[in-house]
Amino acid sequence: MPPADPPAVPALKGPVQCICAPAPCDESVMAPKKHGTSPTPVQQNLRWGCDRKLADRICNFNRKWAEGGGYFEAETTFLRDGKASMDRGRGVRTTGETRTCEECSRSFLEGFHCTGNGANYCDVCWAVWDKWKCLTFYDSNTGDPLFFAPLGRSWSKFVAESRSHGWPSFRDNEVNWEFVRCLADGETVSLNGTHLGHNLPDRLGNRYCINLVSVAGRPSVDLLLGVQG
Repeated sequence: MPPADPPAVPALKGPVQCICAPAPCDESVMAPKKHGTSPTPVQQNLRWGCDRKLADRICNFNRKWAEGGGYFEAETTFLRDGKASMDRGRGVRTTGETRTCEECSRSFLEGFHCTGNGANYCDVCWAVWDKWKCLTFYDSNTGDPLFFAPLGRSWSKFVAESRSHGWPSFRDNEVNWEFVRCLADGETVSLNGTHLGHNLPDRLGNRYCINLVSVAGRPSVDLLLGVQG
């Protein structure tokens, strides 16, 4: 989960410079493992229709290249589905039917939420959204929660900034530093060795330019059990 009181993003004066990220790391995090830089390949069923072959190459066999600029907008359902998820606060609770959660694909017998547009979410995913009022972006390899956005800004502002750069763009307070690290050159990675993107600071501070295919995973079983417990 993100911190209860995320740190404010400082404004920069003078030349753009890299603000020290809260969680730096060294090259050992990206050392060769069983599957490239990660112990495992990407999940089979990525969210938003992200291409698995592209994701596996970007996440596990790459240190500097990225999905094409605008990929998240032109070739996935991210914007449509993300907006629907942000709107789902209008949901109502009901019970008694078997459903498959549209967020995590978990089957559940009762206690589901319907947003009015036909989307159904299990109690676990609803609880995460209801607490933070944002989307959770999971590691495409492990299912660990890496980013929570938007925090401290609207969905439309998050999308506008991401569109202007061509990739989903996150700020310091939207990063889950329990699992995310930054190398000295700005490469942004997960603790398990997933290449995520790069920190490209601007005059507002650190800006993490992230490949959607790297954060299109579904929550891990351990995470779901932990939230339920």
